[in-house]
Amino acid sequence: MLVTDAWLSGAAPSHYASSALQSFAETLADAGRQVESNSPSDPAKRDTLKAAVSRLSTAASGAESAVEAEQEAQASRARNELRAAQADLATAYRGYFAPQR
Repeated sequence: MLVTDAWLSGAAPSHYASSALQSFAETLADAGRQVESNSPSDPAKRDTLKAAVSRLSTAASGAESAVEAEQEAQASRARNELRAAQADLATAYRGYFAPQR
């Protein structure tokens, strides 16, 4: 995630990065609730998408905590988790919105 990269490189202050990550995590948590309340014809796709959104939200919260505590090693690990979670979300999103055959 760019804000984590910026903080790790010293280009973004801790309070800004922490606030941005917190906002991102909250937005994702809201999106997860919306996905959960949706009732597609394939509940497995919905559950997969919700899990991917939740993983990304959790990763953002972890990054926020690391930045807030000014723990560079934790923030670096959180950045890696964010990237992996983003890839999972992209895959789940494609599967969720793939045309039914």
